[in-house]
Amino acid sequence: MKNWKFLSLARLLSKACIFMLLALACFAACTGEDTGPPPAPPAPPTPTISVIVIIYNGSDVTQITLSGVQGGSLNFTASVEGINNPPQSVTWSLSGNFSTGTSLYSGVLTIAADEVGGTILRVTATSTADPSKSAWVDVEVIYAMIPEPWDED
Repeated sequence: MKNWKFLSLARLLSKACIFMLLALACFAACTGEDTGPPPAPPAPPTPTISVIVIIYNGSDVTQITLSGVQGGSLNFTASVEGINNPPQSVTWSLSGNFSTGTSLYSGVLTIAADEVGGTILRVTATSTADPSKSAWVDVEVIYAMIPEPWDED
C-alpha cells in the first residue's frame, strides 16, 4: 500500500511540474518576452497634388496674361494644392525672353529695360514633389513710357 501512495504522489508531482512548466511558458508568452521586434509604424499617407496656383497681388493668375513694363518687376507666389499636405516647394522657370537681362528668381520676374515690347514671357511653377504638375502665367511686355523732354521756350 505504501508503494501505491508513493506512486500516486510521484504521478501527482510530475503532473504538477508539467502544469507549472506550461503555466510559466504561457506567462512568458503573455508578458511579451521573446516576441521579436515590434512592428514597424505605418507609413505616412502619400501626398497627392491636384493643382498648382500662381498668385500675383493676392489673386489667382494661373493661365492668364498680365502686362509687365520694361524695366519693371512682378512678384509671383505659388500654392500647391492637394491631399495629405503636399510640399509647397516649386521650381520657377522663364521662357520667351529676348533680353538676357530679363530674369526669374524665386518667383520674382525682372523685365529688362531692353526687353522687346510685345514679347510674351511665360512664367512656369513646377512642383518639386511631382514634376508632372505645373502652372503658368504669361506676361506681355509693354513699352516703358519715356517722358518728353521739357522745353522751357
